[in-house]
Amino acid sequence: MPTITEEKQGRIELPARAALAEKSAFFALAILIAYATARNICEALVRPFGYDEICTVLMVQQEHLSRLWQAFVHGADGQPLAYYLLERSAVGFIRNEHLAYRGISILGFAVTLLCLFVAVRTRKVAGLALVSAGIPLVTILFDSICVEARPYSLLVACIAFAIVCYQRVVARRWAVLLGLSLVLAESLHYFAVFAFLPFLLAEVVQYGMTRQMRPNVWIALLSGFVPLAYSMPVLTALKRNFGAHIWSKPTVEIALNSYSWYFLTYESSPGLYLAAIASVAVLFSMLMTVRKASPGAPPTRAPVPELMLALGLLSLPLVGFTVAVLTHGGMIAKYMVPSLLGFPLALGFAIPRLPRWGLLLPAVSAGLLLGVLVPQERQYWSRYKGEFVSPAVFAEKFVTAGGHPDLPVLVSDPHDFMVLQHYCDKSWQKRFVSVIDPEQAVIYTGNDSADKHLRFLRSIRSSWSTPAMADWGATGGRAA
Repeated sequence: MPTITEEKQGRIELPARAALAEKSAFFALAILIAYATARNICEALVRPFGYDEICTVLMVQQEHLSRLWQAFVHGADGQPLAYYLLERSAVGFIRNEHLAYRGISILGFAVTLLCLFVAVRTRKVAGLALVSAGIPLVTILFDSICVEARPYSLLVACIAFAIVCYQRVVARRWAVLLGLSLVLAESLHYFAVFAFLPFLLAEVVQYGMTRQMRPNVWIALLSGFVPLAYSMPVLTALKRNFGAHIWSKPTVEIALNSYSWYFLTYESSPGLYLAAIASVAVLFSMLMTVRKASPGAPPTRAPVPELMLALGLLSLPLVGFTVAVLTHGGMIAKYMVPSLLGFPLALGFAIPRLPRWGLLLPAVSAGLLLGVLVPQERQYWSRYKGEFVSPAVFAEKFVTAGGHPDLPVLVSDPHDFMVLQHYCDKSWQKRFVSVIDPEQAVIYTGNDSADKHLRFLRSIRSSWSTPAMADWGATGGRAA
């Protein structure tokens, strides 16, 4: 039978052990963020720009803001103006082109990891919060999106920070920060509005359970729609120009396959299973929370509104598909990428506090995560060469070998054409030709989005200062 002294010593050791676990978790989080940032920088330096990224570069490189505005209103690219202005202010600090345009996306991923840790740590132990924060490292967000010169990584970071704010929204300053994060998210990407719906759903549930209206929260949530209302004329013009035969038509298959795409699997089943398991876990946790919501019951789970928020994020691909069908708009999996946040929140919020087995579940979750992450990173570094290779080198050598230096070179794919125009030597820019024919494109491919896009670029070419666009003439090196 333990003595009184032994019992006191045991009570002292438990807090000490918990404090050590806390410090270890924060230290491990710092290492995780540092590694992810270093790896993303290495990847950004060697990966060539894709078609969409080149559009970002061309928009940002406009000499004057008035020219940027003209390119923006003419539909030269489909992102909000605030994103180009943010990129414009960031690229001047880094000399390397690829890192300069991708730097804020890399920073956004680091913010996402930190916010996920804080969000789960608010309700659960630090060990489980660390595992939850590590989940994005085995998703498409870490694999490619966070090293793209596009706003998706920043969009996810804004929504992750909004989750942290929503947990603390009873304080006025956090309500203000919630509103600002949603305004920024919508100012960076038009489809951010879909990620607002889970927050609205959570607040409706909060009101239904407490019958207390929180005006500050509703003002913060609705303020996110202000940039959308301001952007409606531009969105209407984009829909008018590209909506008739848009390339990204919504289908049930795209919506369901989104979950597998998030986790880098080509078959639809694995991702659907994960989404189903996460959703069932959240629903079960909600049921148990409601049952134990009596005075004096231990807070073993996250509040029901936060569980509803996680469930809403998990359902975003289905919500996006429904809205796209009703509005005759477009949809791809990337548009709903904030849905990824639902998986770490489901893990962190749905698992209850079990004092007796408190280390078992985090340990098992960490083991599963490392079982995927370690082979993934070993394979990545085994293929990493550490040097940038221009995608135009092979094309130039291949054409040179043909022995006809005066003939133009037809590039049938608009994406390949843009990449070659960006990376090829200036003497080659007039040789690469892309033919624009939206009517024939609809017949042969079912859409005319790329052809119309190149036509918009050509229509404003006189205001563009980059060599890749300024030399497009009437016969060669152009979208004809």
